[in-house]
Amino acid sequence: MKRSIRLNGTNEIGRSVEKSLEEYFRKLDGEMPHGIYDMVITNVERSLLASKLSKYGIR
Repeated sequence: MKRSIRLNGTNEIGRSVEKSLEEYFRKLDGEMPHGIYDMVITNVERSLLASKLSKYGIR
C-alpha cells in the first residue's frame, strides 16, 4: 500500500496544494514532471491576487 507523506498539510491552503499535486502526479502516469515549483507559485499567486482583488472590488 502506498503511503502519502504530508509536508505542509497543517493548514487548508497546504492541504489544497498537496491534493492538487497528488492529482497532477497521478495524471502524469509515470511521466517526469517539469516546472513544478513555478507551476505551484504561479497558480497560488494568481488565486491569492484574484481573491484579494475581488474582495475589495478591484477588477
